[in-house]
Amino acid sequence: MHDAQQRLRSLWRYVSEVEPEWQDEEKVAYMDNSVELVQVDKYGNRRRKTLEYPSGDACF
Repeated sequence: MHDAQQRLRSLWRYVSEVEPEWQDEEKVAYMDNSVELVQVDKYGNRRRKTLEYPSGDACF
């Protein structure tokens, strides 16, 4: 059963991360010192990943 779960996780990672061929589009810097990376895949879907979380005086 463990091997089947590992294979399923491997397949899920491939389908969600590798096959869509995510490309970096832009980095967005905000006033609270956070940075987000916008990525687009070959199907036109977009996603945002947080590279740096909010920090500094603007967070209070």
